[in-house]
Amino acid sequence: MKEKHNKIASKKHVYHRTTEYFDDNEDTTSFSWVAPEYVYKQKSPKWFIYLALISIIILISLVLLTKEIVTSLLVIILASIFGYYAARKPKDIDFSIDNNSIDINHKNNSFESFKSYSYIEDEGIVSISFMPVRRFSPILPIYVKVKDAKLVIDLLSQKLPYNKPKDDIIDNFFRRINF
Repeated sequence: MKEKHNKIASKKHVYHRTTEYFDDNEDTTSFSWVAPEYVYKQKSPKWFIYLALISIIILISLVLLTKEIVTSLLVIILASIFGYYAARKPKDIDFSIDNNSIDINHKNNSFESFKSYSYIEDEGIVSISFMPVRRFSPILPIYVKVKDAKLVIDLLSQKLPYNKPKDDIIDNFFRRINF
């Protein structure tokens, strides 16, 4: 068994990877890494001021149009939740992929539970999304550095078909507001 360990320090997170090769009757490759749970974008104080201003404008508009306090309070609550998640830093998650499955925080996900995958590059990190077989299951995203993405995508392409990612209006909106 040959093992290779690398630690890559980025501005935001320590990115750790391990690649293992096993030589049995079967050629098996396993790749492990630690990455943030989502791509975090630092928000300036100006971003939060804009959030507050837009919330106040919506709040005043709702009070004038509907004359209901409950609806107006809902705007304050939603803006507060949005601001909280905008400031929240991601946790680091352990990822591991081999010829049969992908492990996310030591939870095994067999490739049989996914019908396809897609990927996009964003800010030096590749986001790989798995489309579940079950109808109402959520899409499962994982993140990997650009230089390691080829190895992960090569492993995935042996087990799952690739689907070109769709241009999502909501994703474009969140990218535009730096969320």
